[in-house]
Amino acid sequence: MGDAKGHYLPSSFFLAVSLFFLALSFRRSLTAPLRSYLPESNQSLLRIFGGVIAFFATLGLVMEGLNCVLVCGDNYGSFFAKLTHQSLHEVLYLSFGLTGLAAHLEGRGLLPPSSHRVLLLLALFVESQLWAAHASMQSGSEAHQHELLSTCCLASAAVTGLTLALPGDALAHVAVWALLALQGLWLFSIGATIEDPGTSMPAHAVAPLFYAEALALALLLMLACAYLSSRGGPEVPGGDSVLGSSPALLSKPDASPGSSPHRGKRGGVQLSAFGRARAKRGGGGKYEKVARHGDMDTMVTRVMSEDGLL
Repeated sequence: MGDAKGHYLPSSFFLAVSLFFLALSFRRSLTAPLRSYLPESNQSLLRIFGGVIAFFATLGLVMEGLNCVLVCGDNYGSFFAKLTHQSLHEVLYLSFGLTGLAAHLEGRGLLPPSSHRVLLLLALFVESQLWAAHASMQSGSEAHQHELLSTCCLASAAVTGLTLALPGDALAHVAVWALLALQGLWLFSIGATIEDPGTSMPAHAVAPLFYAEALALALLLMLACAYLSSRGGPEVPGGDSVLGSSPALLSKPDASPGSSPHRGKRGGVQLSAFGRARAKRGGGGKYEKVARHGDMDTMVTRVMSEDGLL
């Protein structure tokens, strides 16, 4: 990880994972409150996501370990000394590999829910301490770059802990992936300065550039939330319904004269997108029962209140 390519590869990984889950979170919030998906209950997603992360982390661990063994000369001492020459990077890959393994096993039903988040919290905390130690061995702008990276990782670990304490908090859930995206973006920026020494960041510009990237990312997330609100989605991540009677929540009215706007084929009731999404997870009977005794606005408010979603 000492060269530009060593920064670009992990930054690409962090960006790919974080942007995927941010996009997934916003897509989900178009059809149902994001809180209804938390903690993560898609076993297939956990299984595949965990397997992919464990595979690439293991690959990175092996490459880091064998690189010095195959390339370094006798100046690095014994075989063990060569194998552990990049121990900081190896421990990073190992920590995220364990996170992937936990997610994979959780997806198979072999670990309790949110086990992967416990390991993610540990991985991010370990990463923050390793970057802090690495910064103490640097000087000038390089030290400041890694200090800010350590701070970002520590903040990510804290927010991940918040998602464990408040598993239904959609804002904390989205903030984890946003901070991971910031981490990937900052790693990419550090790699760019290594690749071209002419673009090295002066010490006085390191912090402004880091926080400019953080603000740009916050702006993109804000615009995404505004777009969801304009689409009439039921929930901006972390908040309540954007609209009192969101078009995404209410089913389209029947075109026939004199018909009720919420009547359909099944049991005289057409469930909303929210009701259909929850019915797939086994709650269809309750939603139909409530819908038969009131209009759809009342049904949505009452059921969400009963489930603790309001």
